Amino acid sequence: MVDSDIKPSMAFLYGDIMKAKDEIKAGFGNIDRPGNLNAYNNVIEIIEEKMKDRLDTPLHLAAYFLNPYYSYNNDFIFTNELVMDGFITAVETFYHGDYDKQSKVLNEELPKFRDKQGHFGKPVAKEGCKKYDFDPEEATNEEDVDFESDQEDVVLLVGDDEQDGDNE
Repeated sequence: MVDSDIKPSMAFLYGDIMKAKDEIKAGFGNIDRPGNLNAYNNVIEIIEEKMKDRLDTPLHLAAYFLNPYYSYNNDFIFTNELVMDGFITAVETFYHGDYDKQSKVLNEELPKFRDKQGHFGKPVAKEGCKKYDFDPEEATNEEDVDFESDQEDVVLLVGDDEQDGDNE
């Protein structure tokens, strides 16, 4: 996955690890019972130790957070303290010392992203959250776009303006 040329992996890496941890817990029945005390916790601790300071950095958390596949399918991501702290730290690092830009990202752009407004509400953006293997290039190529009809509309608009100018 990490060396994949098919899609950028960073935005999926943290989410895939979280999914694997959930599957491990499910494999142990999601419970720690007397005969099974800490069975899945031991495995989870090993994973977290291997991730520590390598795959749980603010950059990884920000990539996970900004990936619509995860954030638009799991509203909890917007209230997850670890993920939000990582995202905010990434913004503070990226715009180091520029409090106006930090504020704009966190107070203006983030709500648009969360609420799927503006560019985040476009069909291609909404489709990005539905499929794990979503390819935006393929999606835009498959859209039913009738360029001839669009050209006719443009000609009609220009033609109407020219006719109005001729009448003056």
